[in-house]
Amino acid sequence: MTETEFRIPPRPWVGVLVFVAYCALVMGAWLLFEIDYKTVALEANIPKGIILPLSLGALGMAVFAHYAGWWRAAFYEVQRLPYLGVLCLPLLPMAGVIISSMAATQWAALGARHLALMAVAMLLVGFCEELLTRGLLVVALRGRFRRELWVWLGSSVLFGLMHATNAFFGIGAIALVQVLLAFCVGSGFYLLRRLSGSLLLPMLVHAAWDFSVFAYEAAPAHAAPERVLFIVACYVMSLLLVGWVFRREERLGHRGVA
Repeated sequence: MTETEFRIPPRPWVGVLVFVAYCALVMGAWLLFEIDYKTVALEANIPKGIILPLSLGALGMAVFAHYAGWWRAAFYEVQRLPYLGVLCLPLLPMAGVIISSMAATQWAALGARHLALMAVAMLLVGFCEELLTRGLLVVALRGRFRRELWVWLGSSVLFGLMHATNAFFGIGAIALVQVLLAFCVGSGFYLLRRLSGSLLLPMLVHAAWDFSVFAYEAAPAHAAPERVLFIVACYVMSLLLVGWVFRREERLGHRGVA
């Protein structure tokens, strides 16, 4: 897509501005309703702590993407990576995290309304965070950088930094660990976008991941050490595959733009 087809030319500062506005919206809601990270998944807090601010964020980003002419570029790759078989490599450990978390959850301890609210909330998380970081930020960064390496790095770093705000909402320095881990899994979501050619797959996987993890943390039935193994495998696999993809592209002279 050429710049003449965009109403607002993609630039990193535009993407960062949208990123800051989204983070400010979510932080503002948590401050207003006195919600912290440890309690946001409680049934009473989900509507005001997640559904309300993320619905507003989703609407705002959708309006911006439509007006700016970024919508298609945010959702689709012009040419997906030609390694479709590689898609299973990041997907398998991600599926392992989701399935093992669900298998270790005491579902009877979670009411139907709580589960319904959590499902809606996590769908919004998947939609908003992927549209923001692997959608709009990717478009914005590609408007400035010719090397896709910087697009991956910038969008993944900002996805990690998004979680740094949790330091102000009850978990303190542990948020720094979340930043690093979010960077790793964000790299995996970036790969899902480029390998599948669409933002839809990372949105759905992101939503399923968060739903399974929040449900397990809200009502664990038993310890699930295999979850840790799958999570570590996901982080390691994501970083290794990103490195492999960029080495391949350098050799073949591909850029992989949207």
